Amino acid sequence: MANSNEVLIDGFSTRAAAWSVVRAGLRPVLFDQCLDLDLPSLALKSEQTTEFWKKIPRSIPFLPIGGWENRLEELQQLADQRPIWGNSAMVMQNIRDPISLQQTMKIWQYQSLKVRMSGRPDDVSQLKWIRKSRSATGGYAISLMADTISDLEENGYYEQEYIVGPVYSAQFCSFLNSQPQSTEFLGLTKQQTGCPELPDFPFAYTGTIGTARNEDLFELELSIAKKLVLEIQEIGQRLAQVYDLRGLWGFDFILKDDRPAVIEVNPRYTAAMEVLELATGGSFLDLLLANSSSFMRTNFKNDSTKPAVIGKAFLFARSELQLSNNWNWLPIIQELGGISQNYSAWEIPQLSDLPQPGKRFTTGEPICTVWATGKTIRNCEEQLLRRKLLVEDWIMLQTNGAAYRAADSF
Repeated sequence: MANSNEVLIDGFSTRAAAWSVVRAGLRPVLFDQCLDLDLPSLALKSEQTTEFWKKIPRSIPFLPIGGWENRLEELQQLADQRPIWGNSAMVMQNIRDPISLQQTMKIWQYQSLKVRMSGRPDDVSQLKWIRKSRSATGGYAISLMADTISDLEENGYYEQEYIVGPVYSAQFCSFLNSQPQSTEFLGLTKQQTGCPELPDFPFAYTGTIGTARNEDLFELELSIAKKLVLEIQEIGQRLAQVYDLRGLWGFDFILKDDRPAVIEVNPRYTAAMEVLELATGGSFLDLLLANSSSFMRTNFKNDSTKPAVIGKAFLFARSELQLSNNWNWLPIIQELGGISQNYSAWEIPQLSDLPQPGKRFTTGEPICTVWATGKTIRNCEEQLLRRKLLVEDWIMLQTNGAAYRAADSF
């Protein structure tokens, strides 16, 4: 097995990171629990993580993706065996500590959402709170607290200030071998949270919208938006320096008095990055390996034909369903404007994360990812909603699921 240009990825769904690897001119080696139809054709892939894992040469680097912040012992074992294109287990543990992050932001006089240990009535202000799991990902293990403060402490949880409003994510690249530590701001995305298919999970991460023009994400005066972007860049630089962050990473935030308030840090490749890569025409892994921010300025593609805004949204099953054994995604892809279910590294797909024929889904499980473009953020959101409805209707008809969609609708 050649290992000069290969990158190892392990996760529930590795497709987004795998295509980022391909955009960097490298070959992904994937341990993937889904084995969707649209993984890169050149990828070496397996759903087995035992004997096949042992055959991967230790010289092949490992790229952490979503969920690895909760697998720190495994990550440390991997770091003892092969190069890691990202943060160490200790760095991940430190920056995922909500109390430490809150104190650090306060010292710098930046904003973050207030946090407290679960169930401890040490803040009796009029703030609203949500309870969050320390180990879950994707926003599923988040619940809105009652107005009264509980005195029951739950291990593995903490509580965070709740503010109504859009959630955003800032993406960064901290170069692996640079001394002193050097970090490049990659861009901003707007997160999609909650959707009609997940009525019981209003805080679940359900998609991303991105654009090369960061200020356009905010419905604010241009001068205020520019100051906002500058402060976000400053926060990223400080976080990277203090916590010694490496690799690709991001942090989520919400606006509070027209300033960013940090929610949490995702210290690894994030699902938002593929949207930004397609929007900017730049390969973030290529940039990471260059170990120089000047690389970004000269090698990112400036394609004036690119859409102003690009978005992806996950479609979830409203009830149990099963794809037929001869399932074919091509008709709905063609109805959405595509030609084939295959797409290239720099092409915006119509649909992605395409499951195999015969796949069973339980209620609330993601089925596939729907993509859309638009002239503005709001226009892209509207297109995503319309296209999700179209795909859902088609799946319902093909699976003879007359009861598939509940009375509620988009």
